Amino acid sequence: MPSENYLQLKLGDLLKSHSEGHSTETLPDNLGDAYLFKFNPVFRKIRQQFLKMGYTLTQDDFCHYDVLPYASLPKILSQKKVPYKNNVQALQEIETTRPGRFTVGELVKVKSNYVLHESSHCIADSILEKITAGPFLSPLKITAESARVFKFIMAESFANAVESFANIYNKTPQGKLFYDLNSYVTHHHKINVALEKAITLLGERLTFDLIYISYLYSNCLLPEPHSKQLTSIFEVLIPDSDLRKKALDSPHVRKLFSHGFELSLDFRMQTTGFFCAFMGIDTPLEKLLRIDLLEILKKTTPVSDFLSDTRLFND
Repeated sequence: MPSENYLQLKLGDLLKSHSEGHSTETLPDNLGDAYLFKFNPVFRKIRQQFLKMGYTLTQDDFCHYDVLPYASLPKILSQKKVPYKNNVQALQEIETTRPGRFTVGELVKVKSNYVLHESSHCIADSILEKITAGPFLSPLKITAESARVFKFIMAESFANAVESFANIYNKTPQGKLFYDLNSYVTHHHKINVALEKAITLLGERLTFDLIYISYLYSNCLLPEPHSKQLTSIFEVLIPDSDLRKKALDSPHVRKLFSHGFELSLDFRMQTTGFFCAFMGIDTPLEKLLRIDLLEILKKTTPVSDFLSDTRLFND
């Protein structure tokens, strides 16, 4: 969780920050939406790409998202829309009833909207539909079921990486609060420092790729790579040998890579296992994920093609 230095914010001031700058691309009923769209470039790019791909946002919970979000993804993807709830009106009514009375810290936390995460899933799915058409992961000997699960994990890891990376832009108390209400992944101070240092060394694109690969390993239920494996991964990610050595020698880069493995193993197993069973795949998860991810990175192009096609960064 981020430092909760937003607890002393007045509710009226928070609502004022929320209400400024709305456009046809933002949600006036999602707390902090326009603020994040304005000040968080990753949040903005995901929203713009999501809308450009023909997806929409709706307050109709057509897929029972409030009840069981992990069962909602197939309907979200097939109907090309993401549900969210109005988490602004109740706060506006409180402020109207007692103007200036309440701070954020005096209120029970309102419901969050995870539009950023689900929008990232939609973008990933659209890109992966093109990349995985035909012989996916050829020439490796991977079953069709395993390839299907790996495709899902690629999309999930993208959503994780987007939420993790976007933390870097939350510089104000209200920005941190708004992001906390719009993301599953929020950083504590030490991880944000590691993220800043990694970006300074590697640039935005390589840092994002690093975070993505970390989550890819984590979501494949693989153990955190030891030093030799990490060197091999960095050889794939960072062609420049001097820069690669600096990255390997950086405690901040290593800490950032390790952050993806802080996801609860039980959570990862339950969500991926449920998805597989829900989609009609009954093969045990440990058998489905019996893959050599480093071999996939070295000998096939879908992961690198996918990262290139997301087009989040220009550097």
